[in-house]
Amino acid sequence: MTVVRNIGTLPIEHRLANWRYVAGDGKARALRSKAEWDATWVDRGVSEPARIAFAWAQFPATQTFHAGDWNQGMTTYQLPRGSRFNLIVNWRAGDAGRKTTLENVRCTDEIQ
Repeated sequence: MTVVRNIGTLPIEHRLANWRYVAGDGKARALRSKAEWDATWVDRGVSEPARIAFAWAQFPATQTFHAGDWNQGMTTYQLPRGSRFNLIVNWRAGDAGRKTTLENVRCTDEIQ
């Protein structure tokens, strides 16, 4: 689960297409998008209501957060359960580009 909260005073805007994750091989990879997921589900014959529910559970691909705003949703990393990785997050605060790295993020190892 990914949670973003704007604790500042300027609006912030993110695009998941600009985020990257880096696992043990050191290679930066893009997160899997809602569009990629939807194409996979269509190919597998998943019903439209199920696809809609899945899409709504995903973290928004783009969003502007004003002071105090927050949101949460799932993000996808093509890694095995229990893997650790660094997440490079890019966003804009006002007119300025920002970047930070969340280190040693762990994928759940729970089997649901």
